[in-house]
Amino acid sequence: MTDLREFSLLIVDDDEGLREVIALHFEDSGCKILQACDGKEAYVIATRDKVDLVVSDIRMPGGSGLELLEKLRAWDPAKPAVILMTGFADYSEEFLLKKGAIALFNKPFHWGELFSLVEKSLLKGA
Repeated sequence: MTDLREFSLLIVDDDEGLREVIALHFEDSGCKILQACDGKEAYVIATRDKVDLVVSDIRMPGGSGLELLEKLRAWDPAKPAVILMTGFADYSEEFLLKKGAIALFNKPFHWGELFSLVEKSLLKGA
């Protein structure tokens, strides 16, 4: 397993159980884990703390993943990188990539694929 201790990952989902499970999967890699329950809380964390990558649900009350992505791109067009997750086909992957996301994952997803993308994205930006 790759050592990702120098990186921080912000996980954003209104489903606390899923958020915790994702966090546990990435803690083993040494990544610093930050969590938020919606886009508004995530934006505060991302602009206050060092965040290398955001993994966010799209549909959340209190600030969607798309709103978070748009605010982060307005704040800094390049960082942090954002991976969006959804259980619904609200937006096309092409639309979200044009908005600045680096990937879209459909729920349910395979942990190995998500971990691989996160790892690759963090190491690429290092």
